[in-house]
Amino acid sequence: MTTLRLALPGLPPDYDPAKSQWMTPPDLARRIALWAGITRGDRVLEPSAGIGALALAARERGAEVTCVEMDRALVPTLEAHGLLVINKDFLETTVSSHHLALMNSPFEGGQTELHIVHALKFAPRVVCIAQLSLLAGQGRKSLLWDKHTLKRLVILSARPRFSGSKGTAERDFGIFEVTRGRENDTPLVGVTWW
Repeated sequence: MTTLRLALPGLPPDYDPAKSQWMTPPDLARRIALWAGITRGDRVLEPSAGIGALALAARERGAEVTCVEMDRALVPTLEAHGLLVINKDFLETTVSSHHLALMNSPFEGGQTELHIVHALKFAPRVVCIAQLSLLAGQGRKSLLWDKHTLKRLVILSARPRFSGSKGTAERDFGIFEVTRGRENDTPLVGVTWW
C-alpha cells in the first residue's frame, strides 16, 4: 500500500496563482476516496493531478489511475509514484473510459464546471473538491446543472489546507458527486457536513 507523504519532491512551496495550483491535503484525499466508494479494479481519472494526492488515495483503495497534468514540472513527481501521466491540458485531452473522475480542478475563471463537464465525457461520475459557489448562477445552471445530476454533497466546515500560503481564503468548499445526465429531476440524495 502506498503511503501519501505531505512533502513531496518538486512540490511548489506556494500556491502559484498563474497556474491555479491548489494541492489536495493527503488526509482529505484519503477521506474523499473512501467517500467516493472506490474499490479494487476501478478505473479512476484524475484531471489536473498536481502532485497526485487524490490519485494516490484512489490507488491505495485498489484503483487503476490515470493522471492528466499540464505542468511539466509536476510530472516527475507523479511518475516517481508509478502513476500513469498524460502531460497535457485536461480540457484539450481525450482519454479512455473510466469508472470515476476524482479531482481538485483549477477554481479560477469557471474552470471547475468546465473540468466537470469534460470529465463526464469519460466517466459517468465525478467526485470533486469545489467552491460552494458552483451551486449558484445561471451560467453554471445552464452548463452543468440543467444537464447533469448532483447526487451528494459534503459541505466542509473549514477551508482545506491547500499547499501554499497564497490564494483566496474567504471561499467555502464542498465535495461534490456529479453524475452524467439528468435523472428526471431526482432530488439531491444527501448533504453531509465534515
